[in-house]
Amino acid sequence: MKQNNQGYASKFWKEWLEADLLKREDLIKKLPIVKNIWDIKKLPKKIREHSFALLLLGFFEDLESAVYTKIELEENKRKDFNFIKKFKSDSTMTEEDAIRLGRELKKKMAARRKYK
Repeated sequence: MKQNNQGYASKFWKEWLEADLLKREDLIKKLPIVKNIWDIKKLPKKIREHSFALLLLGFFEDLESAVYTKIELEENKRKDFNFIKKFKSDSTMTEEDAIRLGRELKKKMAARRKYK
C-alpha cells in the first residue's frame, strides 16, 4: 500500500510542477485528504489535532521531496550543459558534426530520462 501511495505522490507532484493555476486547483480537489477532510470534525479534539499535524507533516515531506527532485533535475541539466560547453570549446568539430552529435545526444538524454 505504501508503494502505491508513493507512486501517487510522485505522480501528483510531477503533475503539480507542470500545471497551471487552474489545473493545480483540480489536482487539490482530487486529493484523498480533501475528500475525507469534512469527516474530521466528528473526531475528538486531540485526535483531530494529531491528524492535522500528521497531514501537514506529510505535506511538507512531499513538498521537500518535490523540491529536491526539481533541484536534482536542474543540476543534471547544468552538468550536461557544462559538459557540452567544455566539449565544444576543446573541439575542432564542424558545425554539421556538432548538429549531428547534438541530435544523437538529445535522443540518448530523452531515453535516459524516460527510464528513470
